[in-house]
Amino acid sequence: MRSLSMVGFSLLLCAAPAWADVIVDVSGAVRAPGLIVVHDGATIREVIKAAGGAGSSADLTSIKLDQPITRSGASRTQLRVPFVGESKVIATASKVIAPASTPIAPVARPTAPKPADPTSQVRDAISQVRGGADAKQTAATLASQIKPNQRAQVFTLLQEAAGDKSVQVRLFAIAFLSETRDRQGMPVLIKALRDEDNEIRSIAGTILPEMAQRH
Repeated sequence: MRSLSMVGFSLLLCAAPAWADVIVDVSGAVRAPGLIVVHDGATIREVIKAAGGAGSSADLTSIKLDQPITRSGASRTQLRVPFVGESKVIATASKVIAPASTPIAPVARPTAPKPADPTSQVRDAISQVRGGADAKQTAATLASQIKPNQRAQVFTLLQEAAGDKSVQVRLFAIAFLSETRDRQGMPVLIKALRDEDNEIRSIAGTILPEMAQRH
């Protein structure tokens, strides 16, 4: 069922004279946008006037107001009256949404740190002892850092350290074995029983019986 407004519009078209045969869909900065019926050849100025006139924010500088509107095979055409600054806004928006010419570099994933090399840790500890670090404390710290399954890698270095000319280096090696109480170090401790330093002999003599009973 047609609404009264549609029926009225149809009657208006039927009652219009023969020359009123161009329908213009006017939009934009006009006071009464919508469908306007004008005669073939009416100018854009006349169409804007029929749509209530241009609004206060209309930009008429880019429109040819005296250009006629003809049917050109179609009974309906469109006319948009731009607002002030509308063309600039459109141009700016086109630049913003344009794809970037430079590709975005992928974000580098952080790499996990490599586990410390136990042999390097022992060498560093020995260097610290030679430099004056406390032998027992350095040995205790190193023993807490090296895992049980890594001890086999460092026993050769500990054997060399146990025969070093420096008493502090030899004390470091025996103190490390005392902290770990690993059976692999028993041959080194047995040799330490004959060391010229009383403290080294005392440590070796104390922990050897305990290790023998444990195993």
